[in-house]
Amino acid sequence: MKKYDIIIIGAGPAGIITGVTAKKQNPEKSMLMFKEEEKGLVPCGIPYVFHKLDGVDKNVMGPKPFIDLGGEVITEKVLEVNLENKLVKTDSGNEFTFEKLVFATGSEVVTPDFIPGYDLNNVFYIKKSFNYIKQIFEELKPKKNIVVIGGGFIGAEVAEQLALNPDKNITLIESEEFCFSKAFSEELSKIATETLSKTDTDVRTSVRVEKVNGKDGNVSSVLLSNGEEIKADAVIMAIGYKPNTELAKKAGLEVNSMGAVIVDNYERTKVKDVCAVGDCSQTIGFLTGRTIMLC
Repeated sequence: MKKYDIIIIGAGPAGIITGVTAKKQNPEKSMLMFKEEEKGLVPCGIPYVFHKLDGVDKNVMGPKPFIDLGGEVITEKVLEVNLENKLVKTDSGNEFTFEKLVFATGSEVVTPDFIPGYDLNNVFYIKKSFNYIKQIFEELKPKKNIVVIGGGFIGAEVAEQLALNPDKNITLIESEEFCFSKAFSEELSKIATETLSKTDTDVRTSVRVEKVNGKDGNVSSVLLSNGEEIKADAVIMAIGYKPNTELAKKAGLEVNSMGAVIVDNYERTKVKDVCAVGDCSQTIGFLTGRTIMLC
């Protein structure tokens, strides 16, 4: 069993920046980072995989800067964290101990199980996973009629990029009056929605998806709340993300009403020597001082 001064669980942007910063400030400390896949993706670049980048290989991100500074990285999934004994166990049966621990487990897609048909074949999500995005990139190639559900940043960008492919018909469904309404004021949301509507994307707002219809287990169409039925070979669910905190909760860390790990201004949890950063943790707004959760 090997002991480290600092262990970081997660190798996304938050984990990598944490590792690099910590190693620069404390080069003498031993540090280990866990990641679940050999390759990672730049989250904000994922929508551009579907046209501009034409594949996942130009959107790869990894912990090389952390490794170059002397940090260690292991590709194993952490299954259990014992905070009392400062112990981490992985799916390979390995165990590691730590002085300080950082949860950087990111966020995961919201699965809309309230929409009948959400689990049909050819219903996809924008997961922050290299292997998954590479798979759906290939599976979407022959699809002609694609419906994207969710008019936030990810849904809108994915729809706009897919619509740039001349062989595809892309429809974007947003239940609010305007897209981006959770990020912008009504005035800016209206301008952004109008601009998006000038692309090759068929933007539908103020309407909900009632059901994803299927035939022989595969997506066939999408039924809207206004009674309209849109033909679909594939559906992309982009209705949001939630903090990936099951591991942290299992370890005994406290989370807020949104499921994000509760931390202070310095990303410290209520357990000594344990921090949480990025999408899995809550954030204190610089301007408002209010507790928020970004993911």
